Amino acid sequence: MSTGSCPRATDVADQGAAAVMKTTTKRSSPSYACASCGHRANTLWDRCPECLAFGSFCEADTTTPDAVRPARGRSSGPLPAPLSGVSLARHPRRSSELGELDRVLGRGPNGEGLAAGQVLVLGGSPGVGKSTLLMQALAGLTAAGGRALYASGEETREQIAERAHRLGLADALARIDVLDTHQVEDVDAALRAGGYVTAVVDSLQTFTADDLGDPGTTRTVAVVAERLTSTAKSLDVSLWLVGQATKDGRLAGPNAAAHVVDTLLWFEREHGADFRVLRAGKNRFGSVGEVGLFRMDAGGLHDVADPSSPLVRRRAGAHPVGAVWAAVADADRPVLVEVQALVSEATDSSPKRVAVGLDAQRLALVMAVLGRHAGVELEGDVFLDVQSPTGRLSDRGLDLPIALALASAARDSPVPADLACCGKLSLTGEVLPPLRLDARLSEMRRLGFGRLLAPVGGGAQQGDGTTEVATLAEAIALALGGAA
Repeated sequence: MSTGSCPRATDVADQGAAAVMKTTTKRSSPSYACASCGHRANTLWDRCPECLAFGSFCEADTTTPDAVRPARGRSSGPLPAPLSGVSLARHPRRSSELGELDRVLGRGPNGEGLAAGQVLVLGGSPGVGKSTLLMQALAGLTAAGGRALYASGEETREQIAERAHRLGLADALARIDVLDTHQVEDVDAALRAGGYVTAVVDSLQTFTADDLGDPGTTRTVAVVAERLTSTAKSLDVSLWLVGQATKDGRLAGPNAAAHVVDTLLWFEREHGADFRVLRAGKNRFGSVGEVGLFRMDAGGLHDVADPSSPLVRRRAGAHPVGAVWAAVADADRPVLVEVQALVSEATDSSPKRVAVGLDAQRLALVMAVLGRHAGVELEGDVFLDVQSPTGRLSDRGLDLPIALALASAARDSPVPADLACCGKLSLTGEVLPPLRLDARLSEMRRLGFGRLLAPVGGGAQQGDGTTEVATLAEAIALALGGAA
């Protein structure tokens, strides 16, 4: 056999080395790694696809084997513990001295109000009163002791101090420190050195960091929120992150931080009732169903604990034709509203159908049920107005009040002044229980209504003035009597 046909030992060694180099090169191809979890990738991600950390990817040493990645489930990690042994004293609550704000923030084993270490995003349109709300909240939260930090990237110290004086909070100025900066490192250092119980960052879109780009971008906002949240949690500092609204009413930028924070609050103006409305879209420390109502004047924001009573007192005496009292439950809070309807001769070949404060499609559906199952035909122009302190309504419990108001206007017969009602309507003309029926009935009784119309199964008791109705035709007969 010719020796030229057999591989030499040196050739075999060279081929083996090449194979090892090729394998090593293939395994070490990822050039970026997450500093939080060690995940590797060929792409410089803004957010780690493994641990979801923002801004944690950096260039990695490609010669380091994959074995250096942190092992999952390692014995040195945290161990599970029974919930019965978890202390509830970790998150004590402080009152803001604004009852409506405390209501929205939530109630827990440690009371009502803002919890220690709670991180919130407060959004709203410019000029709605976010800064006013926060300044009053800081004054209230520090009234029982402690200090607060107000970090602003939009206003100067002088502007913030002037607002506090205008709101009559001069006594609280010594408890509130002001920091005007755009750097998250400055806020972090101040929080770690100041010993604060709560802090405000106004607004989130104006802050950045040395290793980030321009402020206001989605990535910058998310990373800033994540870093400030981490600091606040480690120090048990309650942190408010302020966001602005876009032209279409959405939260600009801070939506990227929604998964990081504990609570998302939205502050808006209700023009019809001259109220400011505070809603919770997410709340790990309370219910998302609560709604806070405020009235604003030169002295700041004031709680509106009972928005229904002034409306009822204003409508004293006989009830006009086409007006019906109704209880709506915007999320978890029942509020009384007045439904007003007007039916007139058509002024055009196409009759008008106008709904204010309510979806026009809802009006069309109720009109169809009225005509088919109650014999109330509405041929002319129809106008409906529902004024609510909590804004535009989508509450199905208004179906029955709307139908009674339309029937009253069409038959020119008033509904009794002491009557209030609530209920959903089915397409078959049945009256069905709405959400939170018990709370609605309790609110109507509290306000002194002696006659209540409610769906069957509403828990009517002997002598409480509640009459259960099964159909729309039955409800109209009870409310309007023999009017035709």
